Amino acid sequence: MTLPAGYGAATQFFASSVNGVFEPPDPRGEIGLDVGSGFFEDKKKLPKVGNTFMPKWTNTGWLNVPTSFKPRVEINLMDVDILAHDQIGTAMITWDDIQTAYQLGAEYPAPTHQRGNKTILFVIISVR
Repeated sequence: MTLPAGYGAATQFFASSVNGVFEPPDPRGEIGLDVGSGFFEDKKKLPKVGNTFMPKWTNTGWLNVPTSFKPRVEINLMDVDILAHDQIGTAMITWDDIQTAYQLGAEYPAPTHQRGNKTILFVIISVR
């Protein structure tokens, strides 16, 4: 099919714009632990993972966390590009999520879409 004059350039422009929107991010971030103070302390960095909508970080967490204060975890992710860093979002792992993962003894997809902002729908966690 041949497009009329001028439409080819417009089609190419829109196609490249859409491709840029759906390009996988290069996520990195940090996680913080709240064990009852109301502040997310003991923060840990999450290294950059290239070009993925589903980053995976293993062996990231804390040992011997006291459960008497119903700990929570906050996750902040950024898309790290050469020219700009854009926020992906913030998600919250609640005490209920932690308990569910522990009781299952397996990975648990904690639904974070109502406890954060922007685009983090689920965070898969495991508790040992």
